[in-house]
Amino acid sequence: MARFAHFSKHALKRITQRTGVNYFSIADMLDFGGAVDIGKEPVFDRRHWLFYSEPDECCFVAIQDPMTGLIITVLPLDYHENLAWKVSVSDCHKAKKLWAASLELAGSYDAPKIPPSIIILKARYTSSDGYAKATTLAKFRASDYNNDVYRVLNDRSFESEIICHCKRKDIDPSSLIEVSVALGNDGEPLTILWDGSVS
Repeated sequence: MARFAHFSKHALKRITQRTGVNYFSIADMLDFGGAVDIGKEPVFDRRHWLFYSEPDECCFVAIQDPMTGLIITVLPLDYHENLAWKVSVSDCHKAKKLWAASLELAGSYDAPKIPPSIIILKARYTSSDGYAKATTLAKFRASDYNNDVYRVLNDRSFESEIICHCKRKDIDPSSLIEVSVALGNDGEPLTILWDGSVS
């Protein structure tokens, strides 16, 4: 099944600040039935998904645009109650059960025997002639990041690396639409909206 969930820069920042769960896990829960649909906003039509975070031993709410798959932000339950509505205890129990079921499913697949040796950073951007184009910006040694894409995203120099590689390839950094990071050529890419529309 193709990946639908992707992240705004704002969401990535909030996930890092507020939770111990990684981006891929959140995207998996939203894309593959591991989160509870607790409703939508009446005006913006954004979907609110309740998911369980094992590292934090509690639930969070991811707010997602249902048309594009963009995860706009992730809220702790008390924030969600102040900004939107209270999440029920029964929904929290459902989210934890879905998380446990997803662990069983993940354990039924065999892991690849040889891990990929590179992490690939790609970008989609608007060219000077107005067309959307895609390019590989850079490749990093996976061993430098312990074969973990999550560490690349949390690297303090991640944004400056993107700008530097854009300039190296004569791409205006302000023309970026999105960037994606994947472990190896066949790895599941994690896509991040990069147009600066959400701060």
